[in-house]
Amino acid sequence: TGRTDAAVALAEASLPLARRCRNELPYAEPVLLGMRAMALRLAGRLVEATTFSESAYALFVPRRSAPGTAVEANSLGLIWLARGRVRTALRFARESAALLRDGDAVGMLAFALAVIAQAAAQAGDARAARAALDELEGTPLGHRNFAVELELARAWLDA
Repeated sequence: TGRTDAAVALAEASLPLARRCRNELPYAEPVLLGMRAMALRLAGRLVEATTFSESAYALFVPRRSAPGTAVEANSLGLIWLARGRVRTALRFARESAALLRDGDAVGMLAFALAVIAQAAAQAGDARAARAALDELEGTPLGHRNFAVELELARAWLDA
C-alpha cells in the first residue's frame, strides 16, 4: 500500500521476538530482515537498504544458514539492480538460486530466478535471461507477489 515507513517499523519491532524464538521459528528472522530491506528498497532508500541487507547477509553466512543467506543474497540482488549495478545484482541472485536449488523451504527459488532474468537481461545477456525464465516456468511461485518480478523479467527480456 506504499506505507514503507510502517513496514520498516513493523519488521524492526518484530525482530527481537523472532530472534528469541529462532529455534521454534527458524525462518522468521530471515523473512523479517528481507521484508525490512524490501520496504527500504521500495521507499527508494537504497543506501540504507544495502547497509541493512549486507549486515544481515554477514550474519547468516557464518551461521551456515542457507535460507537466511539465500533471502539476503536475493535482497541484495534486487537492491543492486535498483542501484544500476546489474552484474553485482546477477552475482547475488545466482548465489540465492544456487542455495535455493539445494532446498527451498521458504519458496523463493522462482523469485531468485526472476531476479537473475532481470539482471541478465539488463546486462545484455539474453541467453542467460532466457535460461532463467525457462527454469522459472517449471518452478512454482512460493508467493503470488513474486509474480511481479516474473513479469518484470519477461519485460526486460523482451526489451
